[in-house]
Amino acid sequence: MEKIAKKLDAAFLDIGMPQNAYLAGCENLKEGQHILVQVKRPGFDAKGPKVLRHFELAGSLVVLKEGGQNNSVSQSIEAGPRRKTLEALAQDLHKSLGHPVTLRTQAAQAEDDEIRAQAECL
Repeated sequence: MEKIAKKLDAAFLDIGMPQNAYLAGCENLKEGQHILVQVKRPGFDAKGPKVLRHFELAGSLVVLKEGGQNNSVSQSIEAGPRRKTLEALAQDLHKSLGHPVTLRTQAAQAEDDEIRAQAECL
């Protein structure tokens, strides 16, 4: 954390690029603090990149969400036994990984072990 601009409710972070990255919303942050961020859009002209504090890591079967609380299963997966199994798996993954997950449409055709392996790799 390079500098906090309280009037802008933003922070500027040194991420090793020529310009500092811009992070909107700087509550509970301190200058010099290290945080993990994801680049939302690259920098252009004289502006540095825009970064997010709460980010997602997406795989073909699973999306791991940092900073959220709710799990979800793709709405394209119809109600039935497989959906219930996937909902339970999402809950289990959330507990074991410490982050909420979204199970994507392709997860309906995948084995539970394959889904679990991908989530653990993310």
